[in-house]
Amino acid sequence: MGKRLIRIYDKDIPALANTLIGLEINIILRNKSTCHGLLISADKEGTELKDMRNHKHYFKFSDMMEIVYDKVAAY
Repeated sequence: MGKRLIRIYDKDIPALANTLIGLEINIILRNKSTCHGLLISADKEGTELKDMRNHKHYFKFSDMMEIVYDKVAAY
């Protein structure tokens, strides 16, 4: 089973954030740090992510540079 990395860049994140709820994602911030977890909610200001230790983190869209997630390929 193949996978593809899907990248969503900063200008597209606010419009697509609600479609990613329930997926495991990586958020890359402008300071080059990365957070991995399950996207649990999105509002007009940012997103809430639950990491693998069940800690919740809130990230503003203005702080995000990119979102990367895996998608199972059709082949």
